[in-house]
Amino acid sequence: MPTLTLPVSFKPLTGGETTLSMDGATTVKALLDRLVKDHPNLTQRLLFEGRLASWINIFVADTNIRDLAGVDTPLAADDKVLVLNAIAGG
Repeated sequence: MPTLTLPVSFKPLTGGETTLSMDGATTVKALLDRLVKDHPNLTQRLLFEGRLASWINIFVADTNIRDLAGVDTPLAADDKVLVLNAIAGG
């Protein structure tokens, strides 16, 4: 099953979890759908107008999904998925 790693800043929205097993997720979209279903408070952080937010980067096996098939990127059972959010400040 794919393993998802989230930023530490998401901990309050996931009950303290930053690493989740995503059994049955065969694409990044399926993984995101399940993630926001299980943790609805993450929706605002991950999605904008129903699509992956521009400030969110998702990597599968060290490759940004924007360089693959986007949210349609297929997942293998042993894939490691990493979510990173852009940080800005001044």
